[in-house]
Amino acid sequence: MNAKDKFIQFYEDYQVNNLKMLDELYTETVHFIDPVKEIHGLPNLKKYFINISGNLTTCKFSFEQIDELNNCAYFHWTMNFSNKRLAKGRIKTVKGISYVRIQDSKISYQRDYYDLGEMIYENIQCLNWAIQKIKKNL
Repeated sequence: MNAKDKFIQFYEDYQVNNLKMLDELYTETVHFIDPVKEIHGLPNLKKYFINISGNLTTCKFSFEQIDELNNCAYFHWTMNFSNKRLAKGRIKTVKGISYVRIQDSKISYQRDYYDLGEMIYENIQCLNWAIQKIKKNL
């Protein structure tokens, strides 16, 4: 299975017990960036995934488009997730893009682009009120 297919398989039904697949998906020296954190190395990436997965009750990605060029790919996705501590555990939807570089059939670099406000801040009641007020006045 190539890196693109492993990426899709891992994220389509993301679960904490699937984290052992990270060894097959990412290089030891992976460089990972998302709106929350920048991470160097597979051991640190594993810790990050374990940490962010703690309050998830569900997390599934659907891929609308995949663009490939040489050893790079862009994955256009929609994530449906629920977190015990956000939006009273209701399922939320966030759209994003992952840009990856592939080396020796594994991902050596990943940068995720998505709206952190939509994902987290707008789901915290007191912050949501302030954000909506600001948006209304723009």
